[in-house]
Amino acid sequence: MTRTPVRRGRTARRATIGSAAVATTAALAMLLTGSGGEPPPVAATVQRSSVVDNVVASGALTTLASQSLGFPVAAPVKEIKVKVGDQVSAGQVLATVDDFVPRQQLNQELAELRQQQIELNKIVNGTSLSSAQISLDQARKIFAATERTTEAGRKSGASATERAETQLRFSRRQREEAEQRLRRCRSAPPPSTATPDQVTADAVGGSTDPSAPPTSTGRSSSNSVSEASDCSDEQDTLTSSGRQIVSDQTSLEAARQKEKTDAAQARLTLENSRQSVLSAQNAVAAERVSRPAAIASQQELVKISGTQVALAQRELDGTQLRAPAAGTVSAINARVGELVGPSVASASLAPGSSATLPGAAATATPVTDPLGAPPAGGPFMVLSNLDTFQVVVPFTEADAVRIGVNRPAKVRFGAIPGLVRDGTVLSLAPSATAVDGATTYQATIMLTGSDPRLRDGLTASASVEVKAVHNVLTVPNEAVHRQDDAAMVTVAGPSGAPLQIRFQAGLAGDERTEVVAGLTEGQRVLVGSGRSVPVATGAGR
Repeated sequence: MTRTPVRRGRTARRATIGSAAVATTAALAMLLTGSGGEPPPVAATVQRSSVVDNVVASGALTTLASQSLGFPVAAPVKEIKVKVGDQVSAGQVLATVDDFVPRQQLNQELAELRQQQIELNKIVNGTSLSSAQISLDQARKIFAATERTTEAGRKSGASATERAETQLRFSRRQREEAEQRLRRCRSAPPPSTATPDQVTADAVGGSTDPSAPPTSTGRSSSNSVSEASDCSDEQDTLTSSGRQIVSDQTSLEAARQKEKTDAAQARLTLENSRQSVLSAQNAVAAERVSRPAAIASQQELVKISGTQVALAQRELDGTQLRAPAAGTVSAINARVGELVGPSVASASLAPGSSATLPGAAATATPVTDPLGAPPAGGPFMVLSNLDTFQVVVPFTEADAVRIGVNRPAKVRFGAIPGLVRDGTVLSLAPSATAVDGATTYQATIMLTGSDPRLRDGLTASASVEVKAVHNVLTVPNEAVHRQDDAAMVTVAGPSGAPLQIRFQAGLAGDERTEVVAGLTEGQRVLVGSGRSVPVATGAGR
């Protein structure tokens, strides 16, 4: 920790140069100093190398002078490439059987794997979530528009009702005014004040006063009184006002009823729109929950299909009989066209070998061909003068399904540090064996080279290559960590602070992981930062 100020000072001086490369180096240097009591992280480089996926198990070394060979499947012999007395080398193809059935099975399993991968891609790249979100947004817009329409309809209905009420009040005032005019008309005095005697005299055409001027006839006086008492116009106005009130009352009731009906219809429409929003919200929520589960489920189906492909490939590989080591062909017990089955085997023998399993007693048990052929009388082929070793190791069922016949292997020995010998998987037991309560499958690995220090019974550790890729971008496994099923690495951000970025990982080996996308060659990553740092938005996509 005493060097921290010196290194920071050096970093600050370099940063003043203005070079982008120097700034990146300074940021990494600051990260490498660490903080507090945490150990400083180590920087590693994204580089091209090989990635090898191995499975490892330990077993016992067995001396082998001769080897009985056979096919793991029952099929007609298609070709025999050697004859008795031939010298053969390790890995040489000795014979083949008809591979039609296992090849068709492999093609079928490959097609199933491709279909499962297509389904996985459809789920991962599907638009169901975005479509559900679009539907939710549209439902919300429709709901908002429905609310505005409902409010406008409510105001329109209330306005129509108010106008009808105003019209009714106006008509009632009109009627009151008509009633007042009619009452005034009827209560008004007659226009003439003549006495009854004058009226009588006028009626007979004379006057009691001879000197009085002539007067109108009795008929004219009668008409004047009649005209003064006639209020028909006022009566007609009052009647018309009454009819208008009845009409306005009808219009008001209709407006109120329409307002109620429109309000009920608006509430129904609004509730339907609200229900559409809720349904869309539920669809989005369900999609967010079900999508990860659907992806995980489909990924498991892809893994299962991959396992079936590996098993089918192993069956196909078993149609070729290869020499596990250099030796001499001492016996061939079948001809081309004859049906052969699995070699004579015993629960106490190593698979594909005449050597006994470590700690097991040999018992002879003939194997009957599944197609009804008689029990096999002996191995298909025998190699002699091997003078080599083989290792019998138990693999777990998860590892056994990944191992194939003729796969390369590396064998190490605890008693001889530094000694590594190449080997080849000779055979894998078709049935399981319980070892310490665990289900295992015994595999026989033939060493392709010897050493004078090797002894029968030595403990050996076999590492079988399952899959390998070469000349690809890789990062150390210690730099990779997982977050929500995504592969992440830590790099120096623009400001010098550590930043997590996602990348697409491929094959993961014992030491390094393949980089498919998201990182570039020469990029520096941190190993063992051990701190929670922010994630770069959109990184690695």
